[in-house]
Amino acid sequence: MNEAINWVNSRLPLGIRPGLERVEKLAELVGNPQRDLKIIHVAGTNGKGSTVAFMRNLLEARGFKVGTFTSPFIELFNERISINGEPISDEDLTELVLKYRPLIEDLDLQDEYKNLTEFEIITIMAFDYFKSENVDYAIIEVGLGGLLDSTNILTPVLSVITTIGLDHTDILGETIEEIAFQKAGIIKSGVPVVVGNVGTKALNVISKVAQKKNSKLILADKPVENFALGLDGAHQKENAAVAIAAVKELGFEVEPKALEITKWPGRFERIAPNLILDGAHNEHAMTRLVENLNTNYADIDKKIIFAAINTKDTTRMIEMLKTVKNAKIILTTFDYVKAVSDYASDLPYVENWRAIALDAELNLFTGSLYFISEIRRGILDDHN
Repeated sequence: MNEAINWVNSRLPLGIRPGLERVEKLAELVGNPQRDLKIIHVAGTNGKGSTVAFMRNLLEARGFKVGTFTSPFIELFNERISINGEPISDEDLTELVLKYRPLIEDLDLQDEYKNLTEFEIITIMAFDYFKSENVDYAIIEVGLGGLLDSTNILTPVLSVITTIGLDHTDILGETIEEIAFQKAGIIKSGVPVVVGNVGTKALNVISKVAQKKNSKLILADKPVENFALGLDGAHQKENAAVAIAAVKELGFEVEPKALEITKWPGRFERIAPNLILDGAHNEHAMTRLVENLNTNYADIDKKIIFAAINTKDTTRMIEMLKTVKNAKIILTTFDYVKAVSDYASDLPYVENWRAIALDAELNLFTGSLYFISEIRRGILDDHN
């Protein structure tokens, strides 16, 4: 099993390469499984994972078998390809690698199609697996952007855009409008699109694309207030609203209990009475985290431990954290090649996060989802 995952991960250094030629060729070689699936395609700067989780539970509550393709994983690589919340088995994943490896090694010999990335490969593996397992719906999360993302070789029954913020500006564009155009690239001709609280500038761009594609636009920008949710924070009320609108557009009633039981690792996740993990890995997500802390936890003594990767504006995120009331902030690092260890900040820095005493009324680890993944594994392993 480790050998199978190691082979997939060996494609990571090939990086992010927007464009569809390579992934289209690989899909063609295995019979274009994405064409045989009912797919809900989900893009957005933040909120994708939580919205997918809400939608999955809502559809499961109607008796459907639901595949989900998400990233990154929090504990196990297998999480990225799941059915009804159960990650793909080691055996099935190994079988897929044995099937795909010779195909990809052959493509590596062709200049036009060589060097498929890890994400491109597991995208097609997910389509293939969901087809073989006869899922009723596959909810597919975009990796980066939308227009040129490797998932965008599909034609969904519904498109979903959760939020728009400034992230991955080196690839997607430096303005909200440019990024919105990339996200709107998942809108297909005649296919409805559900849009969350994206802001006026982004909505103008998305509306124009939807109009051009003759796609019905369903605006779900108001937070739900009349449902109990299993995820904490005002932004989760917005994510739930998007999920509810999506399921209703598909023609199904909403089962309230499905929203109440929804969990999503690393998103304001309470793993002990005084310990919360939240992967606020960009300014947009950090804004919502700070709002939540200052609205619902203002009077509580807090310790915030922050770590990020070097592709993010850590200075800005740290400045935002400084506005949290009654909080002590500690900077740290973690075991990842892009992890930051030399912050331009006067805040205290501790090299080993395990050495930090979790002695506040509320202790919060935040920043990179890769950091949250390491924390979650480390802390939960210690308690098992």
